[in-house]
Amino acid sequence: MSLQASKGLSAKFVIVCSQVEELIPGNDFSESNIQEQRRLFYVAITRCKAAEEFPGRFLISSFLELLVQAARRMGIPSKDGASRRVSASRYLADLGQNAPAAVRGETLLG
Repeated sequence: MSLQASKGLSAKFVIVCSQVEELIPGNDFSESNIQEQRRLFYVAITRCKAAEEFPGRFLISSFLELLVQAARRMGIPSKDGASRRVSASRYLADLGQNAPAAVRGETLLG
């Protein structure tokens, strides 16, 4: 589901994927785009709702590098090579002390 499509919905388990600067906000650095992407990120991270029988889980994924093929599929400009370094989305820093603790993928998957 896209960030746009999540508005008005809630779930007990929410995963916000691929939070890298090259995707959100992307290559459009206009102030209006940056603010719209920030608003959409906020919508996405507020979709997780706890219930009495389930505490709710929230996961944000980001990467340090992507395989070039994956980066190109996502529309991230990439030179030839095995991988493309990327940066975490600026919106993760907006979370401050409320940001979820960082966990490496292999730890999360066990």
